[in-house]
Amino acid sequence: MQRFSLCTSTNNTLTYPSLLFSSIRNHISQGSHKCALLLYKQTSREGLYDPSVVPLLFKACVSLSILHHVKALHAESVKAGSHCDVFIGTALVGTYSKCGLLGDSRKVFDTMPDRNVVTWNAMIGGYLRAGDKESVSSMFEAMPGKTPVSWSQMIDGFARNGDTAAARRLFNKVLDEAKNVVTWTVMVDGYARNGDMEAAREIFEQMPMRNCFVWSSMICGYCKKGSVEEAGVIFERVPERNVEIWNSMIAGHVQNGFGEKALQLFEEMNGEGFEPDEFTVVSVLSACSQLGLLDAGKEIHNMIKKRGMRLSPFVVSGLVDMYAKCGDLANARLVFEASESIEKNIICWNAMISGFAINGKFHEVLECFGRLEESNIKPDSITCLIVLSACAHGGLVNEALEVAAKMERYGIEIGIRHYGCIVDLLGRAGRLKKAYDLIMRMPMKPNEAVFGALLGACRIHSDVQMAEQVMKLIGASTVSSSDSLNVLLFKNFFVDNGNDIPEDNERYARRVESFDEEATDVDQQALLPSVRDPKLWMVKCMIGRERETAVCLMQKYIDKGAELQIRSAIALDHLKNYIYVEADKEAHAIKGLRNIYGASKITLVPIREMTDVLSVESKAIDLARDTWVRMKIGTYKGDLAKVVDVDNVRQRVTVKLIPRIDLQALANKLEGREVVKKKAFVPPPRFLNVDEARELHIRVEHRRDAYGERFDAIGGMMFKDGFLYKTVSIKSINALNVKPTLNELENFRKPGESGDSDVASLSTLFANRKKGHFMKGDAVIVVKGDLNKLKGWVEKVDEDNVHIRPELKGLPKTLAVNERELCKYFEPGNHVKVVTGAQEGATGMVVKVEQHVLILLSNQQKNIDMEMSSLQIRVFADDFVESSEVTTGITKIGDYELRDLVLLDNMDFGVIIRVESEAFQVLKGTADRPEVALVKLREIKCKIEKKINAQDNAMNTVSVKDVVRVVEGPCHGKSGPVEHIYRGFLFIYDRHHLEHAGFICARACSCLVVGGSRSSGDRNGDAYSRFRGLRTPPRIPQSPRRFSRGGPPID
Repeated sequence: MQRFSLCTSTNNTLTYPSLLFSSIRNHISQGSHKCALLLYKQTSREGLYDPSVVPLLFKACVSLSILHHVKALHAESVKAGSHCDVFIGTALVGTYSKCGLLGDSRKVFDTMPDRNVVTWNAMIGGYLRAGDKESVSSMFEAMPGKTPVSWSQMIDGFARNGDTAAARRLFNKVLDEAKNVVTWTVMVDGYARNGDMEAAREIFEQMPMRNCFVWSSMICGYCKKGSVEEAGVIFERVPERNVEIWNSMIAGHVQNGFGEKALQLFEEMNGEGFEPDEFTVVSVLSACSQLGLLDAGKEIHNMIKKRGMRLSPFVVSGLVDMYAKCGDLANARLVFEASESIEKNIICWNAMISGFAINGKFHEVLECFGRLEESNIKPDSITCLIVLSACAHGGLVNEALEVAAKMERYGIEIGIRHYGCIVDLLGRAGRLKKAYDLIMRMPMKPNEAVFGALLGACRIHSDVQMAEQVMKLIGASTVSSSDSLNVLLFKNFFVDNGNDIPEDNERYARRVESFDEEATDVDQQALLPSVRDPKLWMVKCMIGRERETAVCLMQKYIDKGAELQIRSAIALDHLKNYIYVEADKEAHAIKGLRNIYGASKITLVPIREMTDVLSVESKAIDLARDTWVRMKIGTYKGDLAKVVDVDNVRQRVTVKLIPRIDLQALANKLEGREVVKKKAFVPPPRFLNVDEARELHIRVEHRRDAYGERFDAIGGMMFKDGFLYKTVSIKSINALNVKPTLNELENFRKPGESGDSDVASLSTLFANRKKGHFMKGDAVIVVKGDLNKLKGWVEKVDEDNVHIRPELKGLPKTLAVNERELCKYFEPGNHVKVVTGAQEGATGMVVKVEQHVLILLSNQQKNIDMEMSSLQIRVFADDFVESSEVTTGITKIGDYELRDLVLLDNMDFGVIIRVESEAFQVLKGTADRPEVALVKLREIKCKIEKKINAQDNAMNTVSVKDVVRVVEGPCHGKSGPVEHIYRGFLFIYDRHHLEHAGFICARACSCLVVGGSRSSGDRNGDAYSRFRGLRTPPRIPQSPRRFSRGGPPID
């Protein structure tokens, strides 16, 4: 074997062994594997060889996936006679196994004269990576002198392959004295990696001592499962934090979409004096891209420069991704091109290609992909997916097909997502037959995205025949999740084209009714805007003038109307320096932006991002403890639940509800027995009986939450007092207008609980009251607070308070009480009407009062032989108003129903106030005195449905739904909303008017408007008058830089 000797060279070639070793080691440690191999190649030409360098060179070859260099180094080692060296042999065993050549690895292992524990571990590790459990088990049994490292490697290997049961068996075999902190850590990490956090927590709590890795594993495991709050609990328990633990916490929040919290943690980390590394930087940059915080991303970039941090490929890809997603493509490209000294890996290239794609630069995507091909880096499946997606949205059919052909040349398997992009591309281009043929030739079964893409294309091109073929193909396929979404597309397609759904496809249409789950991103692909929809353009404007620019466009549209050819203008609060304009063509957007100072640089928004920009979010729900809600999805859809805890930061809520659990099926599942699924079977709501569960051998554990509350835990579900406690997303509950029925509240009451506790909790129902619930004269009772059980009458209603005149003497004349502390009050003998809830419209007499529940003797039954109980209705007192109206149970005859405005044969007119078996009672349009006529069906000429306005006593315009007060005539002082207007007469509904079903007829000139219309845009007839302050001058549109006469514009 050739040995080094001290020598020099005239051409300054490195020849000193120590210097050679040091240089190669430095290159490899810095990630410059290619430079290390080039340096060794230069020295090998001079016949120099050092066996200590070979293991490091093997590591460089593995990172670059250069197999021929591995074999060349192996040959040199054999030639030099050093292949028998245990260190080089061990390195060869590990290198071949990492390259997937287990046969060559085993040959080297078998021919080695000497082996140590590391050699055995290297061979076992190769089998573990390949998933060969039989070979690895036999080799481990034959291994002499097993060490804790060997046991840890086996446990970790089986866990990584998903076999946590085998890993646990190995863990249990390790003697207690041989278990070190690493053994415990790999077992915890194995459970956490596979999502079994309960088992991971069990092992974690048993550990005699813990290191930073196990803390990090627990945090990562909880974050991966979406339980960020549990990760926070673990994080707070860490005795000594390091950078790795901070990185786990920051990355976990980013992965779960909590970018703001991640940035807050980053600030805390800096405040505690920790120096961020490249993993920290990548996570924080990802948070900036999530939130669109370009300025924050630039600050991170400046910090990297100031601290002299090494720009690794991961940092470069993070910077490129951040700049691209924030819309600053110039800086993204600058970072990518300026990092020539760094060996860009495929992740960097993918980030740059994706940046071009999400900014609509489809030709630049192909150009960058061509540059990647010219380099020595091989594209991967993600690269091809990005390019195919860009071609699909850019309409580049031929280019996409070329990329698909190159995938076979590169040895990249074409997956289902690649096929989905190609089908989508062919469909949008109108090549539906080719797209269909491609689906038929696919080596795997099509999924919902593939079918949805073709159905969406059929809808775009109005190809009914192809749509029917696709639906038949879906029916023959075993795809389960495609049914609802794609059938919905199918139905919409036929409705849009004015066709009836074919009879043989009715069975698909029925499936839509059961669709209630949130669609995934893949499912939404078929619902993206098409080429026929208006496009979205991103327009650069002056910073701080985004809203003014958008308002300026709105003003121009008001003045010019359809001539502007712009659909909408959007200014987002979090996006500075840009607005969005919706228009069919770029020329339309440019024309609309003329004469608006500061608007320039127009860019097309990719189709995939349009839905994010134009998405409409519902108003934030203000939830509080004890609020009644209903579940929106899943087994408990429609069930009543009560809020226990609210986490507004993470948008999660904990509710308690009555369980729907089949204990026998649960017992079978927990014991591993096969459970026969009953079609569409939902267990009835029933309180959990812990003793009954134990009789079925169901394991019931006792646990405490973060507040110390004790719960019964069964299979990951938490129970207390028979209720199920669930933590769900706020989006999965409905808190608007939730009105529990009496039966629901009685069922919700715990067994043996009295009804007294319901009285205070009734106030949680009052949050859904409509405005104007209380009116002057209402009898009320205070249900909570210091004035509890005080009765009185409403005198005045403010925004949140109700002023009542108390019944007791000695108190002030009026008291202000919060409306949530009041409930209506009635006494036996009162005649009332139900105005809200399931019994709405029912009338009758109060026969009994049970706290805040009235028992009503209904008027809707005429058969006096029926039992008294069948005539009684139990309703909350808050849902009644006092009324003299009597209902018969009939509300409609023919085409006419209660409260309709009708014209009679004698040209009289009036409102139907009562429907009897064969006739109507009609309140006629007379002003002197109320006149009610009994009218038969044949005497009605027609229904009056015209929207007519009138003028009140002050010459104000009166419209339907305006609130008016009668100032003249026999009904002086009455007030209420206008229901109908005809021939100068107003039909006003006053629920305190005990006659004529609450209707009053008065002349418009005898009334005065006291409340605005809820339907008309403007009282004086100008639909755009509410924008009067936003109007532009007739010739020159106002510019964001042009100040109005009153001073500078107000943001």
